[in-house]
Amino acid sequence: MQIEICVFSCIDLQIQRRQAPKMRGYYSNKYDQIIELHNHTEEGFVYKYPCVQYKVINGNPTLVGIEEGAKIVGQLALNEEELVIDGRRIETQQKRIDTFKYPIGFSKIPICYRFITPYVALNQKNYKEFMQGDIFERDLLLQKILIGNILSFAKGIGYQVDEQIKFKSDFSQTIIKYKNNDMLAFTGEFYTNIDLPDLIGLGKSVSRGFGSIQKINKNRM
Repeated sequence: MQIEICVFSCIDLQIQRRQAPKMRGYYSNKYDQIIELHNHTEEGFVYKYPCVQYKVINGNPTLVGIEEGAKIVGQLALNEEELVIDGRRIETQQKRIDTFKYPIGFSKIPICYRFITPYVALNQKNYKEFMQGDIFERDLLLQKILIGNILSFAKGIGYQVDEQIKFKSDFSQTIIKYKNNDMLAFTGEFYTNIDLPDLIGLGKSVSRGFGSIQKINKNRM
């Protein structure tokens, strides 16, 4: 199966990672009629894998569109020449737009990925389970959660997972600010036998830039 992806970056602008939600707010308010940009309807929040994700990659404001989101991001990239963050209007003169097809499937060789933005794995329920566990139990819980996140991504793009997902991880804990509160998140690497596109998000709050992954050159599990 192949999926369409569009990555739009303002390569001449520098913002902070914590400002990704404000970038989301800017585009969501400007194009409030496009549900995919904010995942809200009159009935409430749309609970599905976000097809448009707002990120700060190497300091650059970046939008990632997946499948139907790719067309939306591509069109937006052609029309937008500025960004408003914290009331400050900043113009971009150097835009990069990459649109491509990516084959999703299982790999015979384990693939290593690194989280390039913090991975938010835990909710209120499994946070308690995580804190009560020993190191081994915590690792198993995180692996179980991340496999579930991969399955959610696969379901969101309509990919049928018909093989067992194999997994190995090496995570470290970090504290992030989320909605003005401290939250436990994770950084690090993981190996798996499924081929995933760079820059997609896994975990909670991926539309706000968390849990973005990137392949690195390691091929053993």
